[in-house]
Amino acid sequence: MRIQYQKDITFKATFNKLGYVPGEIIQFILEMENPRRVLIKRIDLSMVQTCEIGRAAYSLPISRTILPKIRNLTDQQIRQKFSIKIPLVPISPSYQFRGEIRKIAVINICYMFQFTVKVEERCICYDVHIPIILGTDPNPDLSQQPTSNSISFYKEYICKHIIGMAIRLKFCEPPSSAKDIPLSEKRKQGRPQKATKALLIQ
Repeated sequence: MRIQYQKDITFKATFNKLGYVPGEIIQFILEMENPRRVLIKRIDLSMVQTCEIGRAAYSLPISRTILPKIRNLTDQQIRQKFSIKIPLVPISPSYQFRGEIRKIAVINICYMFQFTVKVEERCICYDVHIPIILGTDPNPDLSQQPTSNSISFYKEYICKHIIGMAIRLKFCEPPSSAKDIPLSEKRKQGRPQKATKALLIQ
């Protein structure tokens, strides 16, 4: 991603991929052009989670790292390679769901890398956001970097999310015919209706 700031600084970050799991190493190359030699005080790299469940939404910083070797620089050109570890903590994977049972249900859990560049004496900040996909299982061997397409990281797993209480989402099949419904339930429901798939929240 390439960003230009007030015609003074050109910022470019190149990642080897955009799909990760907790405990994995982020590898990227940071390049900056600073022809006017504006003072770059520091650059922070944060991983931010954004969550939307129904009408509720929030953003939560998962981690923040001050990039080493970039402190109070006025170099015209900067090019550095970085390797930073994603925290090995239990967090929800990237997930999107939109469905309707009795009313429309929307669940979006997204992640992004956020670069915050602080410049000049007034400590002006500007942010660069790069969306990523986060899987669920920690990588047991950090020397072996996954090469799969980033979308495949979360297809195999049942998604979990903690927001006040643990919410477990899973698809299940309801009874396939009226014979499978207990008699007591039939009396409550009246005439049995054709079963359809439902999303249970446990």
